[in-house]
Amino acid sequence: YVRVIIGGDGAWYGSPGGLSYVGVFGTNSLTYNPAFVFPKMLGPNHPKYMWEAISHEVGHNMGLYHDGDQTTPYYQGHGIWAPIMGVGYYKPLTQFSKGEYAGANQLQDDVAIIAQKLGYAPKVNGDSIATATALPAISQGTTASSVAYGVVAKAGVAEFFKFQASAGSATIKAQLTPSFANANGGVDNRADLDVRVMVYDSSGAAIATFDPPSVNDASTLGVADSAVTLPAGGVYYMAVAGAGSGDPRTTGYSDYGSIGRFAVSLAYPAADPLASTDPEPPSPPPSPASSPDTA
Repeated sequence: YVRVIIGGDGAWYGSPGGLSYVGVFGTNSLTYNPAFVFPKMLGPNHPKYMWEAISHEVGHNMGLYHDGDQTTPYYQGHGIWAPIMGVGYYKPLTQFSKGEYAGANQLQDDVAIIAQKLGYAPKVNGDSIATATALPAISQGTTASSVAYGVVAKAGVAEFFKFQASAGSATIKAQLTPSFANANGGVDNRADLDVRVMVYDSSGAAIATFDPPSVNDASTLGVADSAVTLPAGGVYYMAVAGAGSGDPRTTGYSDYGSIGRFAVSLAYPAADPLASTDPEPPSPPPSPASSPDTA
């Protein structure tokens, strides 16, 4: 288990933002466990800073060391991205890292190290067209809507859903961690996941991919309302995966640490109630990494 005590200013240890031992996960000792986070030294009491500090200190407990570069032991990131084990306070997208940025001095495979101790997050939905989770539809006249929730637990592994629709235009929206107000009256964003959404027809052919470029704009980590044409009535599949953006050596990041929770909402032409509802899935199933980019 991991314990983090949150409170105070840490004056008894020089007033840092947080404090923890490295590699002590599972140690039942008050000498090494818990970790500490001191909100009075983070803003003070800034939600984003506390979020980052907790993730950082728990990372140490799991065996992770600081991410730095040739000039500093704490890399502050680039573009909208920063490593959790560096300084994540000032970037909206923070992720566990394996040192893909230029000049990285720490090449630990953060996700693999954590997974060795905790495993990966359990699957919430199917991970292929054959195992896609059926979405319940709420119909209002000729329009149906569905909402889906899930977790991208590993890079390169998508969560799959299926829905029945008539031909016409559908709208898809993917959301991540909501924005929140900070103490200064501004708005902060914070996420670990940059999401890609793909749509397939009943044969498994890709008909749309939504993956807005996110190097300079954190608001596009999700997918805003986006239209896709459904060419015929039948079963359609939707896959949600983690995404990267740009070059991790300059202003971007790969999909390595793009993991986390998401919500997806759809609006689409209601299915003909007399239509077949569940054809056999295509074989072999398509790869979510090979779909065309239509947005």
